[in-house]
Amino acid sequence: MARNLLIVGRDGNGKSSTANSILGEKFFLPNSSGTSGLVDIKTSPVNDRQVILTKICGLEYPSLDFPVDIEKTFYDIDKALNSISFAAVIVVLKYGVRFTKQEQDAILMIKSTFGFDVIKKHGVIVLTYGDSFKLDMEENDLTFEDWCRGQSGQVRELFDECGYRCVLFNNRTKDGSILNDQQEKLFSAIAKIQTTVDPYSVNDQKIKYTRNKIIVMCKLPELEKKTDEIINKIGESLSKLSKTDSGYKASLESLLKEHDKHKAYLQQEDMNTEVLKLVLDRMHVTQMRLEILIQMDEQTIKDEDFVIVCDSDQIPWDPDSQVSIYPVTATDQNNQGWVQYLTASVIQTIPIRLLIKVYNYMKNMVSNIAQGSWVQSSTTDQELLDSALDENDKYI
Repeated sequence: MARNLLIVGRDGNGKSSTANSILGEKFFLPNSSGTSGLVDIKTSPVNDRQVILTKICGLEYPSLDFPVDIEKTFYDIDKALNSISFAAVIVVLKYGVRFTKQEQDAILMIKSTFGFDVIKKHGVIVLTYGDSFKLDMEENDLTFEDWCRGQSGQVRELFDECGYRCVLFNNRTKDGSILNDQQEKLFSAIAKIQTTVDPYSVNDQKIKYTRNKIIVMCKLPELEKKTDEIINKIGESLSKLSKTDSGYKASLESLLKEHDKHKAYLQQEDMNTEVLKLVLDRMHVTQMRLEILIQMDEQTIKDEDFVIVCDSDQIPWDPDSQVSIYPVTATDQNNQGWVQYLTASVIQTIPIRLLIKVYNYMKNMVSNIAQGSWVQSSTTDQELLDSALDENDKYI
């Protein structure tokens, strides 16, 4: 039975030379010259094995330096690899260079394209420039295996992830015994994979989520820009509105409708990845501002009671909070004069008679939100609320 192998890595790390060393012939040209498209497939017998080797060319993480049509990349890969199951995924790294941001992004791109567990379950790491390793280690006589286990940081994490299925390749050597030894060590590592997991396939449904996530991440700058434009437009429109205008409420409802249309668009673009969570949170703040103004115009907001909503179990105005701060909505708690704040995991009710300062602070915050000028407060407010909660415990 033929062994299907997939080989990936940054351009310049030696994918073509490694592929040629594996197959024992010079099938692939460096830097993808002479090849067409993203995927290149060659077949050759290797030590009584029939090997079909698929090389992915130019798989780069999208950036300003490498603008990529990521959706077309995924489409081309799926079209080429749709019916193939791979015994292993070979990740080519270069010995003797730092594990730079570009290398880290390349690993992220591999995982985003083929699944976040692809290296853990199916990966074999090949380090090229084995001749340089030999020269570096002549004095201390360190083996490649010991060197791998002696690494630290993200390189160590990557080696741990693949279970130290690491092989050193010297792609410059003409020594047949060295080439054969490299091949056998690689197939030995592949055999370990075959005894634990099924062959890898791009048809795995888990891949869809990881790909959707990177697709949305690529669109993020553009979506953030569009969202800024919408929020700024709404803010400018609100600054020109007056409660005495005859069409005041209709204008607010029109702005809310425009907001809701863009929010629905963002939710669709997010594809349940939560990449756009912070962008959607900003939209939610604008939505609440508009709804408060409409409720104020309809006189449905009462000063007596306020509910502060936050998507964290932290105090909503905690200056260290990393979540978006939602503005206040108001409800009438049967005119009992209680201030209530709500989080995902905590519900506290505080008598206003004990919290005149907090109550006045909240009233002022509601007014500022309606005007679009509210900001997170200082630790003094945090200390004030903590003290109030301690006092309130006596009444619960």
